[in-house]
Amino acid sequence: SRKDIKLLATGSSCGHAGSAVPALYSVSAQTFQSDAWLHEEVFGRCSLVVRCESMDEMKTLLAGLDGNFTCTLTRQLKRCRMLHLLLSHCCNPMQAASS
Repeated sequence: SRKDIKLLATGSSCGHAGSAVPALYSVSAQTFQSDAWLHEEVFGRCSLVVRCESMDEMKTLLAGLDGNFTCTLTRQLKRCRMLHLLLSHCCNPMQAASS
């Protein structure tokens, strides 16, 4: 259910009519996987952190992602070769190859 979606932080409006307020949300992997609405791409200043309980849950989640998501790899994640390979398949191949 969408009650699992948590607002973690918001920013302030730039003051222009119709401008979006930045927001950061969090949701469990289970809720993310079961709600197609959460898979929709959002244009604007909004991010969603998907919490995984285990590496296996993360692998399952990544295998089901469509190609419209942006992912960011940190140095710490790059040290985990398996995770890097999984995430590379979800990212632009040119960006993944140069990382």
